[in-house]
Amino acid sequence: MGKEYFISELLIGQSVGLKETGDGLWQLQYGFYVLGSVDLRKNRVISN
Repeated sequence: MGKEYFISELLIGQSVGLKETGDGLWQLQYGFYVLGSVDLRKNRVISN
């Protein structure tokens, strides 16, 4: 992606996974927890 998105200060230094779910949509995961999504078309994070 080449961009940085602010998710939470609590996750500083932690690995967060990205899983493509649709055209320009990526699901954010921390372990088994879904944190939200990144919408590359609107360039923003969507919380669940």
